[in-house]
Amino acid sequence: MVEAARRAMHRIFKYRLYPNRKQRMMLDTHLMLCRELYHAGLQERIESYKTNRKGVT
Repeated sequence: MVEAARRAMHRIFKYRLYPNRKQRMMLDTHLMLCRELYHAGLQERIESYKTNRKGVT
């Protein structure tokens, strides 16, 4: 049973998007905001580690 769980099959679906101009602008904005949020969190972790020598959990 455990061995079967290790070899579980994963199904992957890939879709292509063909956004129009307005949708592309919204996707670009969303990607920019996600990137900024990720970098802000990363910077917070780096500063916390430099200050406390411990990571943020």
